[in-house]
Order: sequence, then structure tokens, then C-alpha cells
Amino acid sequence: MRKLGLLGKKIAHSKSQLMYEDILQENVDYTLFDYNLTTEIPDLNYFFDIVQGLSITSPYKEHFLEKVHMSEQVRKINAINCIKKSKDIYYATNTDYSAIHELILGAEFNLENSAVVILGSGVMSRVIQEIFREIKFVNYEVLCRGIDGPLENIEIRDRKTQLILINCCARNFEFKGKVQYNTIFWDLNYNFEPHKYLHHAVKKYIDGLSLLRLQAKHALKFWGVVD
Repeated sequence: MRKLGLLGKKIAHSKSQLMYEDILQENVDYTLFDYNLTTEIPDLNYFFDIVQGLSITSPYKEHFLEKVHMSEQVRKINAINCIKKSKDIYYATNTDYSAIHELILGAEFNLENSAVVILGSGVMSRVIQEIFREIKFVNYEVLCRGIDGPLENIEIRDRKTQLILINCCARNFEFKGKVQYNTIFWDLNYNFEPHKYLHHAVKKYIDGLSLLRLQAKHALKFWGVVD
């Protein structure tokens, strides 16, 4: 049986195991490594005595940056979420980047005729901004609580084109604001009950499950489980 694991904080809600098992059509021995503090996290040898592939979620995507080999592209993002071991060397990548890149360039979004507002300034926001810089898409702005104040009740209604609103905030954030109807609300969180009302309040609501599944496929490819 394949042995995989997830490192994070308060991750009991994770659906990653079900996602991997659905993709592979087989059972997976899946371990949740849940730590409240970075000081509690063991070294990589500990994890890889237990698993063959390790995923990392917030808030620990920067924790092992100095312990792994990575591409220059991943280093620019300065965050990793997937680690493997080969001949006593640890390699890391960021499947947030590869999966989001694939989704953003898909037909679902039609960036050419849209304005984009990104909520949040954390790791996922940085990943998306890096992708926009690479594809030279400039019609976007970033709103974050540290600079713009509370975002829960903001109004975004003055865009003359389709609005793509991307929520990169953690699950402790609930969007209750007002947006124009021709809005695509892309929630990077998945199965988030407080945002269910948005299914009928905007043109399209995209749940984070689509991203989670694509990330899982990219991770399995990185680990060499699938081609």
C-alpha cells in the first residue's frame, strides 16, 4: 500500500486521502502530521521513515525551504508543498503553482475579458501573482487585511468587465461583501459552508475542490506514482 502524508495545522478536515484514493482507485495509507507550532515539527528523516511522499499545507510551506532541492521557479515563489526523497536527497516542488497555472489558463476564466481582484497576501496569493507576472497579465489588484483593513464586507461593483474574485484568505475569513452579478468567485478553500450562499449570488462559484484534485494529480506525478 502506498504511504503518503500531510503536514499542517488543524488539518483534521483534510480530504486529501479521499482525493488520492479516488484518483488511484486504491487504498492509501495516509498520515496526518498535525502540529500547532513550528518548534514541534521533526526533521524530514522522521517523516520519510513513515511515508513515501509528503504534502505540506499552511502554515508550514516555508518551513523546509533550506533543507530541500528545488527549481528556480519554485524558489521564486519561496514556498513548497510537496517533498520526495531520492538517494538520501530531498526534492521539493509547489503543486499550488503548477495546478493554479493550468486552471488560470483554462477556458473557464477567460482572463482576456476580465478584471481580477485577489483577496489576501499569503502564500497562495503570491503564487497567483507570480503566474500573472509570468503571463504578463496586468489587470489585477490585491487586497489584504494588513493594508486595506477588514475585507469581510467590502463592495466591489465598479468593474466594467467580468470580475474574477479570488479568495486566498484562510478558513477563518468569511466573505459577506457585495459584488456585481457578473462575478466569478474562485474560493481556494473547499467545501466552505459560509460561502454556500455565493452559489446563487454570483455568475459562477468555483469551489477549491477542483484545485485540490488537480494538485493531487500533480503531486502523484512528482512522486512518480503516476505518469
